[in-house]
Amino acid sequence: DKELKQIEADDQAIQTILLGLPKDIYAAVDSCETA
Repeated sequence: DKELKQIEADDQAIQTILLGLPKDIYAAVDSCETA
């Protein structure tokens, strides 16, 4: 049960990272073009 909760937490972290990536990429591209 503890292991399952850990897997769910990892899953949540992966989704958060994936959802956050486009913003990071956009910000990186934006700062490159402004520089």
